[in-house]
Formats: sequence, C-alpha cells, structure tokens
Amino acid sequence: MQGTDFITSNYDIDRILRRKYVDNVPLGYNENVFSLYQPGWGFDRNDIYRTGNPSGWGMLVSVTVNGTPVSVTSATFIPSYVTSCGSGSNVAIDGYKYISPDDFAAVILKVTNRGSSPAEICVTASSDVAVATDNVLSGVAGGLPITISGDQGFDTNGNELIRSVSLCSGETAEFRIVMSMTEISPEHFFSDEDPLATQKRRFHQWFLENIPYLDVPDEQIRQIYYFRWYTYRNHIRKTTDGYYVITEFLPNVRWAGLHNAINCPAAMHVEEGRWLKNPQYINDYLTYWLYKDSVFHYSCWLTTAYYERYLVNRDPTIFKDLNRLKEIYADWISKRYHEEMGLYYQDAGKDGMESAVGGNGYRPTINSYQYADAVTLARLCELSKDLQGKESFTRQAETIKATMNEKLWDQRDCFYKIIRKNQTEKIDARELLGYIPWMFRLPDDTVEFGTAWRYLMREDGFWSEYGPRTAEFEYAARNPVADYGGGTCRWNGPSWPFATTQTLISMANVLNDYKNQTFVDKNDYFKVLQTYAKSQYKNGAPWIAENLDADNGTWIADCDRSPNYNHSEFANLIITGLLGIRPDEGDVLTVNPMIPDDWQYFCLENVPYGGKLITLLYDKDGTHYGQGVGFRIYVDGTCRMTTETVQPSSLNLCEISD
Repeated sequence: MQGTDFITSNYDIDRILRRKYVDNVPLGYNENVFSLYQPGWGFDRNDIYRTGNPSGWGMLVSVTVNGTPVSVTSATFIPSYVTSCGSGSNVAIDGYKYISPDDFAAVILKVTNRGSSPAEICVTASSDVAVATDNVLSGVAGGLPITISGDQGFDTNGNELIRSVSLCSGETAEFRIVMSMTEISPEHFFSDEDPLATQKRRFHQWFLENIPYLDVPDEQIRQIYYFRWYTYRNHIRKTTDGYYVITEFLPNVRWAGLHNAINCPAAMHVEEGRWLKNPQYINDYLTYWLYKDSVFHYSCWLTTAYYERYLVNRDPTIFKDLNRLKEIYADWISKRYHEEMGLYYQDAGKDGMESAVGGNGYRPTINSYQYADAVTLARLCELSKDLQGKESFTRQAETIKATMNEKLWDQRDCFYKIIRKNQTEKIDARELLGYIPWMFRLPDDTVEFGTAWRYLMREDGFWSEYGPRTAEFEYAARNPVADYGGGTCRWNGPSWPFATTQTLISMANVLNDYKNQTFVDKNDYFKVLQTYAKSQYKNGAPWIAENLDADNGTWIADCDRSPNYNHSEFANLIITGLLGIRPDEGDVLTVNPMIPDDWQYFCLENVPYGGKLITLLYDKDGTHYGQGVGFRIYVDGTCRMTTETVQPSSLNLCEISD
C-alpha cells in the first residue's frame, strides 16, 4: 500500500504533546516495559514495571557537586523522553531519561560548571536488585536479567556504579548510564553521537507505521487526537507469553484478569485499534479474550466490535471464531437473561457504571449489547451459509428489541430507562445510557424515538460545559452543587469519557442513518466532540482519567491508577464521525464528513481500509496543502475523487486497480 505524505512528514508528536512534567504519570514505554517516572535523575526505586508483573524496580541515580547532593528542580514531559534540570554551587545539570524499544532504561546527564572555580562532580547509580561485578551492576528483577553499566570512566564502589570528574570553569561533562533488561549489548547507546535523536526517531516510527495522521483547524481536537493515540500505545502490552493485550489501567489492579486485562472497555479497544495499520495488536487481543481468558466480568459488545473491525480489514478469521462467539453469547444468556421478563439484567457496577442513579436491574446497556451481538451473529451466520443460525439469532435480536421497546421505552418521556430488579415500573430518572440503543441502530426511525434527542443539548438535561452528564441535571447527585458524593467511580451525574464515547457514536448513527429527528444536527455533534476534547486536560496539558465534574472540568476519579485511563475512544470518533468514513460490507467507500461550515481545511491521512490506504483532504482555496481547491479522496496515494465542496461521497474500491 502506498499512502500520501501531505502532513505526516510535518507532524512532530513530541512538539504537539510537550508539557510540564507531572509526577507519577507513566511516560516511558515499550511493549515489554513501562515506567512510572519519578522526578529524580534516574528511574527511582519501584517505578519500572515489567508487563504482567506487579513488582516494581528501578535505578537510582544521584549527582553531587563538591560533596553536596543536587536534586531535580524542574522537568518537562516530552513523549519520547523526559528532561530534568537542576543547579547547585554554580553548576547546571540537564538530565534526560527514557525507556527504549530494546528494553534499555537510559539516563544521560550533562553537567556544566558555570562558576569561576573548579567543581568536583560525582555521579552514582544503584539498584536494590543488582550487585557489582566487573565494573557493572547485575541482578534479576521481574523475571528479567538486568545489567547497569556506564560509559567510559565509570567504576564500581561497593554496590554502586560511580564516576567522578573535576570540571574547570565553563567545562561540560556528559554521563551516560543504561539499565539493560535484555541480553542485547548497550554499546550502541554509548557510541551513538545523539541517542536522544535516535530515541525520538524510533518513537515516531511507531506512529508513522501505525496511525492515520490528522490535521484540523481546531487545535484541541488535533492535540487530543495524538494524545489519545499516544495513550493507546502505552496500553499495548506484550505479555510474557509473547502476545499482545490492551489494558485499561497502566498499573496492575487487583480486579483485572491475566496480564491486567479487563473486558469492560474491550469493545472500545477493538473499535479504536481497528484503525492501526499493524493488525497483530488486535489479532492477539481478540485471541486473548476468545481463547486465553474467557472471564467476562463486565458487560460488553465484543462480538459486534470484532465485526466492525472486519468491516475495516476484511480479515476472514472472524468466521473461524464464529463458534466461539456463539458460545460467549450463550454464556451471557445463561448468566444474565431473565426469561419471564424477557430481558437481561445486570448490576450497575458490572456495566462499569458504579453508583448509578438507576442502579441494578434491566438496563438499556446489556440489552443493547446483546441485541447488537445477536444481529452481528445473524449476519455472520448468513455470510457463512448457516441459515439456521441466521434465523435463530435474528429471532433473538427481534425479541430483545421488541421487549426493550415495550418495557424500557418510556412513551411519556420518549426515553429508554431502567427497571430495577424485582420491579415492573421504570425508574423516573433519565440517564445518558438511554442513548446507547442508537449505538447499534436498535430504535426504529420514527418521530417518537427521535424525540429522545431533545434532552441532550439542554442545560436542564444532559448538557454541560464539560459534559454531557451521566444523569440529567434534575437527577444528578448535587449536594452541595458540583459535589457528587463519596466514592471514586460515580455514575450519578459526573461526565465519563466512556459514556461520552457511546453518546457520540449513537449521535453519528442518528445523523447518518435516521431521518425522523429534528433535535440534533452536525453542529451539535461537533459541539459535543469539542466539549469532549476540552474535558481531556489538566493544568493546561492533555490528560485523561476516569470521570470529571461536568460543570467545572475537575477530575473526580484521578487516583494513582487513573492517568492515561484507556476506557473510551477518541480517534474512532474523529475517523467515523467527524470526518465520516462509514465502514460497511460492500466494496464502496462511503464518506460523510460532519465538519463545521467555516473550516477552511482538513486532512485525514492514510487510513487503512479494505486493504488500501485512504486519505481525505479538503482545502477551500488550495493554499493550505497545495494540492488544488476542494475536497479530495486519495486511494493508495492517488487522487480518485474531487468535489468543490465537502459533501457525502462514495467511491467503488473494487474498480481501483493496485
């Protein structure tokens, strides 16, 4: 596949995401090891984690000037590495540290004597798990052999690596230390004239090889797009068994399964990850859930997400997995289906929605997911010539839909609601989860169902500056105002990226596939998306945690486990919603961008779809990209369609030869 190169060569993710250092946030990463950086010169104790191993270990580095320790005074987060600064006794220190793709924890210190007198500099490195042997420190941690070595001039003293130099006025000395967590020799690190440039190049290579690049005039949306891909990348774990999983939390949590995986956001991981060019990440992840860890503690729509991925890459493996997908569906029936009620029931917490207003019971969540998976299984059976299976799953989907519309749809409020377990009447409150049925196109396209969308943009409804809220203003816990009560995971009013993702997917489906609603339009979609991007900041820098106050944007669940929380989507909302690539089974590429009318340009470059690379480009006057005026669609680097304005478009890909 040959793509275009209109923006990828100009985009520096380090520059886009550079920010002031925030303590205890996982930064350095590769697929085997990630680090919880501390503000010290090295990787402070208990801050480097091996994938799948809860034990922490690190490499403490210290600097003394004339016998006095010098600490870090400020630090800057750059995605490919962290810079630190410090000073003492007229000496300035610049530090750099990162985890390289070849399992090296690298530290570079540059010390300059800015005083008029000589300065004695001493740099030491140590680890709790390493002892001195032949001018290096060696040991075993987290099941990995580690070796700590330094560049020329380092020696061992006890169980420390140490090097001392005397600097005259104006002189600079560089110190390089590496903790190798591999048998690969670190000599290339010591001989590299500019290891930071090498690290940055290797860091950027992952993005060049994997993600579609985005250029839009809205700076927050653009920044959060790259921030969320960076966050997603941090959650790709290569396990001790040699396959990949996608995690929800970076630190290991006690309620996770094997390799810290949790199925609650698994479908979102697949929907987002389907746009990566390397298919192995999601291939392995799906294999993990289907065959390696069958514990589905939380509701999810994994089968439907798998099918949605199939629409993008057309990998026929999904048909080999069809029997297993049927088994998973049957397991949900045995565990959560109430035959007399004709609906599935679920605890709010097992929906991933703890402390929800509606509580436990027959919820639009799990019932919508099971409806979607039944529709998907029916289609997969049809494609694999299993007509009996198609009929069976079609009946199940129709039954769920009819029962939801009969029992969970409130005709007075025109909204889907919850019936608590052992009750027959719907609760009075409207919750944001009432829009989930549109994620899977369950409601019919009628005026009555379309009326549900009248609540989304109202300030006395779900709308808020950092929303939408998970419960309408009237029902949200607010005592006092903006105080959502005790606990960390609260679905009784705060804004949750998970719920915002579901709402935006539903909204995009309504705007693309429904005609009989008049309450939201593409401008509202953009407004919610813009609010969603705006909410993903803290202290002026990109940030994603668990839930936040919808009124003032303050993160509520922002624990040690929370930063870089991978429990929602963003790139998928840009690709399929805002810029409108609408995957389906046919050979026709359907595109319906929902951009603001005043945008002068945008570019979404090298999206993998149907075995080809798709680029969407708009330049109102032709001056921004220099490719001509108007809206263009490129396939494998060649322009295949041009229109003067941005408009719904279709292109038959099977008619395009390689």
